[in-house]
Amino acid sequence: MQQSPVLNPEVSESFAQIIRLRRRRLFLRVFIGASIVILIIETLVMLLLDSPAVFPHPLIQYLDGLILVVCLMPLNYFFILRPLYRNMEEHQRTNQQLLQSAEVLERFFCMTDILIAYLDANFNFIRVNQAYAKANQRSPENFAGKNHFTLFPGAENQAIFEAVVASGKPFSIREKPFTFPEHPEYGTTYWDWTLQPVKAPSGKVEGLVLSLLDVTESRRAKDRLRQMALFPVFNPNPVLRVDAQGHIETLNAAALEMDLKIGGTITESMPDFARVDLAGCIASGSRQTFTTRLGERLLLWSIQGAAELGLAFLYSSDITVQKRAETISQARLRL
Repeated sequence: MQQSPVLNPEVSESFAQIIRLRRRRLFLRVFIGASIVILIIETLVMLLLDSPAVFPHPLIQYLDGLILVVCLMPLNYFFILRPLYRNMEEHQRTNQQLLQSAEVLERFFCMTDILIAYLDANFNFIRVNQAYAKANQRSPENFAGKNHFTLFPGAENQAIFEAVVASGKPFSIREKPFTFPEHPEYGTTYWDWTLQPVKAPSGKVEGLVLSLLDVTESRRAKDRLRQMALFPVFNPNPVLRVDAQGHIETLNAAALEMDLKIGGTITESMPDFARVDLAGCIASGSRQTFTTRLGERLLLWSIQGAAELGLAFLYSSDITVQKRAETISQARLRL
């Protein structure tokens, strides 16, 4: 089946403009022609005003008024009624958009996980949401009219606010530490926050929207993980992380001194580990101890399986001196 040709959108728009132009010209011709006809009729009527025998005088007045109404009706429509109607439609659309914007703004301020504050260009609070007020143990109404840096003094933050007002550019930062002046028991808290300028039609900044997200718990969790990660690094004894086959995944500096390396197997340096069931220890998540020799050194290993990771953590301590002391003590007891 032959497909109908598809017109380029630009060509279609050009055709539409031509059609609209022709319609306007046709309407103008009809309007001018009708106006000429009405003018002729009006002239004839005015001439007949001097001949009351042909038409009664009241009838001529009514006919004259009717002709004037018919003549002025298109002018009234196109120059008065139509612009007024369009203005009313535009006003109605504007009101609808304002209502929708107000609804969106209200929904925005109802967010419970983000703290939101709206301030003027002098950093006075205009409105805050419930989450912002709750975090400071105040009511939302208590903030209105108060200056942000009177409640929360801070030279660094104030400099940031002033820079946003001066430049008109938004500012954001992650995990910024903050201590509540009125609640030192909270300790140091951490916040992701964004400062967004609100501009007038002239481009001048007339307000600021401050949004804050509390990331204190996630930051503290990361700090704990970092501390745990640094623990084996500074441990003077060897610490390893191996898989079920004994391949070394991670090791600390003390383990490097034992000529162990990432990617190698622990049995290469310590064949005694072949007797350890690493796979079973990992699968069961159990803990076991194992003693092995490395040259002249005697090492006691604590092995902890982690089934959820598929790995085992090996912690070593050198018991060479302890074993020698025990041997000497036993020998003396036998004497």
